[in-house]
Amino acid sequence: MLRINPTSGVNPKHLNYFKFIGRVLGLGIFHRHFLDAYLIGSFHKMILKKKVTLADLASVDADLHRRLTRIL
Repeated sequence: MLRINPTSGVNPKHLNYFKFIGRVLGLGIFHRHFLDAYLIGSFHKMILKKKVTLADLASVDADLHRRLTRIL
């Protein structure tokens, strides 16, 4: 699974590229076109304005979820 790293030094404009892709995906959803893209569950919850919890982190980064759960 891939996530956006805002501190990446690969390309100075990489965040603009992700913003563009987000707009293209949004336009496809708006026009009800099927998109062959995988979006993580917490992103779906954010779109639906549902509460994102620590448990949602387990599907994105199981190790980080385990460490944070241990701390809390």
